[in-house]
Amino acid sequence: MELSQQEKKLIISTLSTLRLNTYNDLVNNIKNVKKKISSKAFNLMVHGDTPDNTNDKYYKISLLEGRWALKSIIHYHHNYIKNINKEQFNEINILMSVV
Repeated sequence: MELSQQEKKLIISTLSTLRLNTYNDLVNNIKNVKKKISSKAFNLMVHGDTPDNTNDKYYKISLLEGRWALKSIIHYHHNYIKNINKEQFNEINILMSVV
């Protein structure tokens, strides 16, 4: 699979959202990127394609220099950083599953 430069830019922007922005910004970015990239690219962004060597719960995206997939980022923020509560975690998972 290949990603266009535009798809890469949109995916990287979405994956980086929680580092500097809010939960609501992430939800808006997911909704917007869904409309702008292919379903294959969206699924790659969400699920990744390569297991992380350090933890089998996390997946990376090989086409993006091994960045974590969105599900991995959400799981980490919910379970370890604790800046996403259970309700928000469930809402994002539903949003990511509807393609």
